[in-house]
Amino acid sequence: MERDAPGVVLDAIGIQGARVRFLDKQDDAHWADTLRWRKPDLLIYQFGANESGDGFAYPMDEYFRTMKDVLDQGKRARPEMGCLVVGAMDRAEKKGTSLSTMAVIPAIVAEQRKAAAASGCAFFDLYKAMGGAGSMAAWVGRGLGQADLTHPTGVGSEVLGNWIYRALVQGYESHAAGR
Repeated sequence: MERDAPGVVLDAIGIQGARVRFLDKQDDAHWADTLRWRKPDLLIYQFGANESGDGFAYPMDEYFRTMKDVLDQGKRARPEMGCLVVGAMDRAEKKGTSLSTMAVIPAIVAEQRKAAAASGCAFFDLYKAMGGAGSMAAWVGRGLGQADLTHPTGVGSEVLGNWIYRALVQGYESHAAGR
């Protein structure tokens, strides 16, 4: 609910099956007009799971360029707005009887980190926060990851959301304190 008092309004644009390159194909002028009209203070991007399903079919240098272009579109529309890239989570695949991290995940996360830095966006490393390589297999075993080896369970989502929330609050408090 919106009101004329300080607080938080969350608008979420969830696109099933989305990839950052789909966002790059949108009508840039319309997106810019929407951002200027809505006046967000922070724009958060999270991609990677769907791209990981493509493996290395979409070259990592193109992934970086596309992600940077998408981040820069938002920055051009509202230069005063902050931006945050939430890096891809770990994603496992079954090889024989064992589960291991898909090889493309660390590569995607590295490109996301570089694109965020190049565009002046903050970066939250969800892959590292989960525990890095092999973490989705561990999460599934603990009931935090789904059997699809890609998505968190409801409880896992709550854990991840709390981590991101705490990082945002800590960053805000540091900023407000002048650090």
